Amino acid sequence: MAACGGTTFDDPVEVQSTGGTSLRYDGTAGSGGQFIQNWKTPSVKGDECYRVELTFQDSSVLYTFVKLKK
Repeated sequence: MAACGGTTFDDPVEVQSTGGTSLRYDGTAGSGGQFIQNWKTPSVKGDECYRVELTFQDSSVLYTFVKLKK
């Protein structure tokens, strides 16, 4: 199975938090911390790749690729 890459992602979807949570940062900035979010994933019919993108107030962007499997 191929990995997700910079050109292999599906149409944008709205990321929705689930379980009464929200996007949060665990750690101190610059010290290897991580963002955490409980994400309600879309239903998939097969392997699909998504680019998850976070835009900050200063307009900088952080993104990662996520592969969902059926």
